[in-house]
Amino acid sequence: MTDVRRARTIPLGLIATSALLLLVGPGASVAAQPGTPAQGTPGSLIDGFGDAKPPLSRGVALGPRDSRFRAVAVQGDGRILAAGQEGDGAGSQLLVARYTTTGQLDASFGAGGIARGPALGGDEAGAAGSYAAGVAVHGNRILVGGGLIDAGGRNAGLLVVSLNLADGTPDRTFDEDGMASALTGAARSASANAIAVDSAGRITVAGAARPPSRSETRATVARWQGGGTLDPAFGHSGIQQLADVGRSSELAAAAVTPDGRVVLAGSLTDDFGATLAMMYRLGPSGVLDPSFHGGQYGSAGVWLTVLSRNGAAFSRLNAVALAGDGTIVAAGTGGNLSSADSVIVRLRADTAPDAAFGEGGTVRTLAASQNAQVARQPPPGASGVLVSPATVYTGGSVEANGVFRLLSLSAFDDAGGALRGFGADVGAGYKGGMPFTTAFGTTYTFAHGAGDSPYSGPMGMTSAIAGTPGGAGIVAAGVLADSIGGGSPSADRRGFVARYQAAPQPPPPPPPPPPPPTPPPPPPPSGPAPAAPGPVSTPPASTLGSTTSPPAPVPATAGSSSSVRYAAKLQIARAGVLRSARRLNVLAPITARASGKVGVAFRAAGRTERFRESIDPANRRVRIDRRIPSSQARMKTGILTITYPGDADTQPQKVRLRAAQRHAALDAGRPQISDSGRLTAEGSISRRARGVVRVQVLYDTPGGDTETLHYRARIHDGGYRLDEQLSATLRAAVAARRGTVHSYTLFTGYLPEHMRGEMASFQVLGPR
Repeated sequence: MTDVRRARTIPLGLIATSALLLLVGPGASVAAQPGTPAQGTPGSLIDGFGDAKPPLSRGVALGPRDSRFRAVAVQGDGRILAAGQEGDGAGSQLLVARYTTTGQLDASFGAGGIARGPALGGDEAGAAGSYAAGVAVHGNRILVGGGLIDAGGRNAGLLVVSLNLADGTPDRTFDEDGMASALTGAARSASANAIAVDSAGRITVAGAARPPSRSETRATVARWQGGGTLDPAFGHSGIQQLADVGRSSELAAAAVTPDGRVVLAGSLTDDFGATLAMMYRLGPSGVLDPSFHGGQYGSAGVWLTVLSRNGAAFSRLNAVALAGDGTIVAAGTGGNLSSADSVIVRLRADTAPDAAFGEGGTVRTLAASQNAQVARQPPPGASGVLVSPATVYTGGSVEANGVFRLLSLSAFDDAGGALRGFGADVGAGYKGGMPFTTAFGTTYTFAHGAGDSPYSGPMGMTSAIAGTPGGAGIVAAGVLADSIGGGSPSADRRGFVARYQAAPQPPPPPPPPPPPPTPPPPPPPSGPAPAAPGPVSTPPASTLGSTTSPPAPVPATAGSSSSVRYAAKLQIARAGVLRSARRLNVLAPITARASGKVGVAFRAAGRTERFRESIDPANRRVRIDRRIPSSQARMKTGILTITYPGDADTQPQKVRLRAAQRHAALDAGRPQISDSGRLTAEGSISRRARGVVRVQVLYDTPGGDTETLHYRARIHDGGYRLDEQLSATLRAAVAARRGTVHSYTLFTGYLPEHMRGEMASFQVLGPR
């Protein structure tokens, strides 16, 4: 039997995590490795980075032997900081390595490019080892967050280390010896997984600790002031242990908003042993922000949900990042013991799911197929996220058939679609049914194995990524190892740093033109007084509209080539009939471009209720909570139609489905159109559902008309599957489209079961 043991969650860096690497055994051919794009293309390893000597690939540099990197940061001059540890348990030692822009250890830093330590003592008495979980640059300091290990190999406290940016020596202005600790002692079992630094230089370390008289750990945050003392204005004397909402809980990532609020992500274990994905938001003083809540089980200050498709075996968030507009993007894993998905969640600043991203704010991609050993720690999936102005990057590892792992780096556009032109195709059916094939959007990289049997090792994974100055590159850090779960590491375990070509970013918008100069006032009139008013003569028709008097512009008509009208992206996320309250309750996301009102018709019990409802553009939705006649409420179901008339830049749209209280549990996968023109889609639905799931594919012609393709997939045994070959004519029309290819997957409802209709909206192909 395979020895499977639980390991501590791999921690994350300041901006969080993801990426890959390519390592091949001696004599293996780099060119033979599928899934890695050609040099110089988006997602490829940078040729001039690292040693480029067998068995290393170009673009990769290794850390010391028996090391692991858990965090990465990039200095303003492009030099790279990778933080982690050497050794394990009581023999572990915190380390920070600095690499030049070409992937060589920086001899001006520490000893030969590596700063080790610190020497423990004082408040850390009794601790035997240390590790780094996060690293950040602030001013002339390198700030490292991590933890302590006692002589028995147990977690024994939180730790912050400050190094001088110039050379990596201890910063003696920080608590006199360059380090500070909290919650020390094995009885507390305190561990660190992430660090975040705000604009004032205050350091937040997130992880878990055991409260007094408790056997399980609880999500814990500590904040230090810039001088190295715990911040008395935060939590309880600098420490905040969060609400006891499960059997145990742990934080894996942290980010700080410009106004000082702290966004935290992680997981909790419920009383049944399942883990749920979790986010908190704290105010600047460390108290829960009651305006932040959501998910299936959230409460004030807590976002809590299940990310897995089928059941709640495990759902966890491993990384979080903040976009410039206040959007929160988190990445993690959801699955059970035999399959898993990488999951990305995007929330608006008001914590509502961003309906314009993926399926109601969530994107899922397959990380492990059936028969994979996903119980191994860490499980496959997204271990990190990085947000750029037009792209969301995630990465970690994927696994097939329990045989090998590959490290993955994925790129998504602003709508959650796989980014065309990024990555490479692994090839259909590679290595006995590996399901992770794609034509774009992901780089799959083999590590630590012979060319004919590639794998990354059960513990191989990317732990952190960061962007390079200017956004042209992505730097990744992680570990390669063959050990399973918490087992003994192999002698050749090594941390790695890799550098990748980023996707090109759109140019920044041009600055607004300067205002026209104010004309000088006219001179005072001189000469004879003006004549008295008289008849006004009209110029001949041939002179109207001359260059002397330009005509008023003619507004562009809908569908003309001179106008741009975007898809409304209207969908019905919820349509319930509340019998006892006699109310119709509907939530319908729509693009933020939409304005005005929608028409609503609800038909039940032989009558139709018609009314209009205003669009809420700030929240990108139509919200309906309306009292209905008792005769309709007693039916518990009815046909709902929402009609959006369109506006100057948004196309009209009508959606219709059954409203009812019983869920259909539609879990739709994103439809795919392959390069060969094959349209595929599949997903699951309640086993009580009957009929078909409809897939509609929409695109705009160059002339501005919207074409809609309709397909049906029959429901069978709780699932559906569509597989259609597009004709050459349709493929040519899609290729010549204007803008994106959008789709709707919908189940219109099932009257005998009083089951409501449900739908999901996706971007299938990116803009042209």
